[in-house]
Amino acid sequence: MISYLQALKLIEKNCKKKKANKMDLKRAEGLIVALDVKSPTKHPPFDNSAMDGFAVIANDTLLANRNKPIQLKIANKMAAGDKPKYKKYKSEKKIAFEIMTGAIVEKPFNAVVPYEQINKKNKNFVTISSKINKHANIRNAGEDFGINDLVIKNGEKISPQHQMACAALGIPKIVAYSKPKISVFSTGKELVNSNKKTLAPGKIRNSNGLFLKTAIPHMGAEVKFLKTNLDNEKKFTNDLIHIVRMKSSDVIISTGAVSAGKYDFVPRALKKAGAKIIFHKVSIRPGRPMLFAKFSNGTAYFGLPGNPISVAVGLRFFVYPYLRSMQGLKREVFDNAILENERKTKKGFLFFQKARKFSSKKGNISVKILPKQQSAMIEPFTKSNCWAILGEKNNRHISGSIINIAPLYSCEYN
Repeated sequence: MISYLQALKLIEKNCKKKKANKMDLKRAEGLIVALDVKSPTKHPPFDNSAMDGFAVIANDTLLANRNKPIQLKIANKMAAGDKPKYKKYKSEKKIAFEIMTGAIVEKPFNAVVPYEQINKKNKNFVTISSKINKHANIRNAGEDFGINDLVIKNGEKISPQHQMACAALGIPKIVAYSKPKISVFSTGKELVNSNKKTLAPGKIRNSNGLFLKTAIPHMGAEVKFLKTNLDNEKKFTNDLIHIVRMKSSDVIISTGAVSAGKYDFVPRALKKAGAKIIFHKVSIRPGRPMLFAKFSNGTAYFGLPGNPISVAVGLRFFVYPYLRSMQGLKREVFDNAILENERKTKKGFLFFQKARKFSSKKGNISVKILPKQQSAMIEPFTKSNCWAILGEKNNRHISGSIINIAPLYSCEYN
């Protein structure tokens, strides 16, 4: 049995990296950037008005005050999208342009007076009673992004705000990793895919299959194949061989049949299908029988124990690190929190506990470990908003101590 840290190192060492490709910006949301994205141009591309009002020459307002307002002639008007009309006024003074937000501003005009600061206005003149500073209420060209500014850093997940920036800068494509594809097997002859109120004796509903189908997309991957196997070792082995030959999945996950019981056939099936088992059993709870294997073509295999919370732990703390490594990301760094309630654990095991984090009255992040931590108990998981991680060096974790916490599914990539 190996430690969790040893398991992580083996996962990273045996990871098959994905190839990056050029992606259409419109279809890139949620993907991981493989190459820095830099601005090819300025944004905004030209000086423009930040307010509705009047474009003026700042020097014309130097002596303006309440007792002695100045009057400027309204030379013309500009709306957003209009072609510049300023050239023929370059030599004139004491003039103003009525201007709308977003409209281009050019010399000789170098400031904008908002409507709210105008004393009076008629058809031909506007009256101003205070000095206007140069560049006031003007968005300068390149103020947001300059040429060659970093827009998205390598390793970041593309968000709608990134797409907004790229669209504004005219960046149609980015270099990113496509989403990893995962095949999922639920094993166990006790499983039924049914919503009927009553079940036959000894049967349970397959909650793991639906959980993985819905949780995996939260980790930036997609479910390619989903199947329930009722402990048929031969069929399971054949399905594995088929998926590996088709090269249709980057990762295969199974739930159940990885422990040491009579019907725990997954290790045998893996060997028959040509996989190499990298590790089997990790000093964690829940999820001690965790298995990681690799096929010769690079397809990874994770055998998760069958209890629901063991499945959640396996996905979060074993599969997710593999997905990160596939896309060139560093190992995740966990946050810290103050433990609210004392907890006793078995020394030598790393514990992943269902928990809730919250802000204390002092503004600190605290965490409370929830009751019913058994790996078959789903109810407290529905109330969790994080995982509390209790180290293996101690068996008593006192209230007020600092521990690691992790988001339920994945972090924003770091």
